[in-house]
Amino acid sequence: MGFHDITMQSITGEPKSFEQLKGQVCLAVNLASQ
Repeated sequence: MGFHDITMQSITGEPKSFEQLKGQVCLAVNLASQ
């Protein structure tokens, strides 16, 4: 599984694929906590 295979939920609740960002600069921030 690569970065472009990951799907996230947008702020509006829609599923978005990182495949849509292929070829663009992207900053991913992980805000996970315990």
